[in-house]
Amino acid sequence: MANPTNTSGPGTLGTENNQPIGDLGTLARTQHKPNAPQGKGVDNGVASSSASSRRGLTDADREFIWNIHQARHGEHALSLEQLVRLRNETARMLEQAVRDSGPDSQHAKWFQSVVDAYDEEIELGKTALGTAMEALRSVIEKPATEKDRRAKAATTLAILRQMELTGQGDNPQVAEAMHLIGELIKLDAKEKTDELEALVNKETGSSGAVSEEQFREKVAKVMGSERQQELMGLNEDEDDHGPSKAMKLVIQTLTLVSDRRINTLKGLIAQETRSPGSVSELQFTRLVAAVLGDERQKELIGLPGISGNGFEPVVEVVKILVKKRSAVVNELLKKQTTTGGVNNDQINQAIKDYDAIKMQARRLGIAVADGGDIPDQPLTAQPQKQ
Repeated sequence: MANPTNTSGPGTLGTENNQPIGDLGTLARTQHKPNAPQGKGVDNGVASSSASSRRGLTDADREFIWNIHQARHGEHALSLEQLVRLRNETARMLEQAVRDSGPDSQHAKWFQSVVDAYDEEIELGKTALGTAMEALRSVIEKPATEKDRRAKAATTLAILRQMELTGQGDNPQVAEAMHLIGELIKLDAKEKTDELEALVNKETGSSGAVSEEQFREKVAKVMGSERQQELMGLNEDEDDHGPSKAMKLVIQTLTLVSDRRINTLKGLIAQETRSPGSVSELQFTRLVAAVLGDERQKELIGLPGISGNGFEPVVEVVKILVKKRSAVVNELLKKQTTTGGVNNDQINQAIKDYDAIKMQARRLGIAVADGGDIPDQPLTAQPQKQ
């Protein structure tokens, strides 16, 4: 139900402290409806005329009770426990109205109609879908594990599918159930976004405090939640002029991890410059592959200003590897002609590795001259000694 229907106390009709009988001229629900009668023709619970008594509830009364029936479409539906409590409270006021004015009084008829409306809502709440929705509300309103929330949502969806197959898709509870599932998805997405934000803040305060695996796991979950909300149409109210908070955190995470790798790569370049040969080619190639992967991810996101800063150190590494592999080929050729112990297959493999890095360098726009002493064609196999 959309609003608690508390019928005790003074105040505007439809609020938590209204008094529908004897509260003349305060029918807020009808003030914008010119065809609905204003007031009830009742003063302090007593019918003002025999005509109004015969007429029973006014159009305004019926509209208010109809709103109770239709309240399941509201965004803040009452729980079954709340419905029962309010129903019992209204029933006590009905008993008092009967004692004061008699069972046929306008006062008593009003409260009886409200009790009937609550009874209908309570019966709906006891159906399979009503029970599933009550379970959904419990995990939305109170702390619950992700596993528990998913289980409750799965149960509700299974019931909804069964209702659709049996032609009950127009049941008014369906819309409320879908709304609750949407609220659950939003809650789940917010929880994952908050967890990622905590990791980002931790890494920002102390670089290296969060592992890449931790970031990867949280980013995957946040992206999954964003896609789910998009499929459900739950993010239509997001700002169209920029990414959501979740996507901003994903971008920030990618930038943090990328910058950390870039700084590590720059550190290796500096180390190799100071002490040639101190950094293995395997260290360089693995880190370069990771940095290039980050750059591709940035391009896929398609947002300006976050990509490109990893290419400069990659170019420096490629230049270093070109020199390294060229030196390996020349060293093998020299060793073969002087001391021996090197066959043509070893030299050809080294030339192949050199050609591969040379091609990569040229794709990156690095001018690489052909090695003067490096053969253009593979060397023929050396004859085996008898």
